[in-house]
Amino acid sequence: MFAAINSFLTGGMVKGQQEFTTAGTYSWTAPTYVTSVCVVCIGAGGNGSGNGGGGGGGGLAYKNNITVVPGTSYTVVVGGATSSFEGVTANKGGDGTGSAGGTASGGDANFSGGASGTDRGSGGGGAAGYTANGSAGSAGGGLGGDTAGAGGGGVGLYGGSTGGGGGGVGSSQTSGTASVGTGGSGGANGSTNARSGTASFGGAGGNYGGGGGGVTNSTGGAGGSDGASGAVRIIWGYGRAFPSTLTNDL
Repeated sequence: MFAAINSFLTGGMVKGQQEFTTAGTYSWTAPTYVTSVCVVCIGAGGNGSGNGGGGGGGGLAYKNNITVVPGTSYTVVVGGATSSFEGVTANKGGDGTGSAGGTASGGDANFSGGASGTDRGSGGGGAAGYTANGSAGSAGGGLGGDTAGAGGGGVGLYGGSTGGGGGGVGSSQTSGTASVGTGGSGGANGSTNARSGTASFGGAGGNYGGGGGGVTNSTGGAGGSDGASGAVRIIWGYGRAFPSTLTNDL
């Protein structure tokens, strides 16, 4: 009798989710009657550099039908280095010009973030998507003046079909054109930036996992902006699995 009730509840009546979008280590307790969950882990985007290069995009992994025990606590990590849950791990993208995108492991599907562009003013790499790797950051916008690559596109928490776009090229006083990286899977697009070389204009391309923008100016430039944060989303209940376009409506 209990088995039948448990099957009914976990099969449809008990639906839910929890999202973790701020860096830290958390404890998640499996709700009553819930014996199986699905998870997506998104790695943080890499930071931009002071020589104009954006960071690499974060990796992404998802896994369905992870067995859990009701009332038992499980560790969730959203961090600068990795985001993880029960052996599913997504790594942060590398920092600075030419850096690699973050990798992922332990999931039913694992995708890597895009690498940064490789020269001055290059954009940040895009976050990995649910069915594809992230795109590499675009090339630099110019050889002189103030340049700063924009951040790469991020990825959403509710599914999608493509990897995040590469970062846009920042403006230059002497050459180059401004463009914008494309956001993947519900993430925001990269931003263009002004000639001032201010880090805020080379910002991250959108949560989650988009690479941070770089910054360069004629007097040396400070460090670039931080990449977008990582995230972990846990869902349970009938019909709730990754990849999915389901929203947080239960």
